[in-house]
Amino acid sequence: MTLAKELLEDLYQSKFLSVQKIADSLMVSRASVNKSLIQHQITLRTKSETAYLQHGKKFEIKKQLNQEETILYGIGLGLYWGEGNKVDEYSVQLGNTDPSIILTFVKFLRVICGVSNSDIRYGLQIFNDLTRRRPSNTGKMY
Repeated sequence: MTLAKELLEDLYQSKFLSVQKIADSLMVSRASVNKSLIQHQITLRTKSETAYLQHGKKFEIKKQLNQEETILYGIGLGLYWGEGNKVDEYSVQLGNTDPSIILTFVKFLRVICGVSNSDIRYGLQIFNDLTRRRPSNTGKMY
């Protein structure tokens, strides 16, 4: 079953509904909606883009900074430039395992960018090339 292109353009591109919301409203599966979008060559959005468009979450860089905030601004930008994921324009992601660096970046998002706690998400990526540390007979880790 292919859904009408005009309907999808209205719901997906004009009203910015997610694939799931379209499926729910039309009582069809997500797979049917995705298949129809692809068949009509309608570009699929990322999850981040969909959330951004639905919720209109925006942030604004604070303009008047005191000395401490100026330092935080520089650190936050440096972390993003050096370790940030720049996949799309709808999310800000940082890849780091040091808790103090992560907390500093979160402070940058809150204080300098005005991002609320409820808009911050955390994720964990575990790579299969990591080795497990095991205690040796001497009690030292290797």
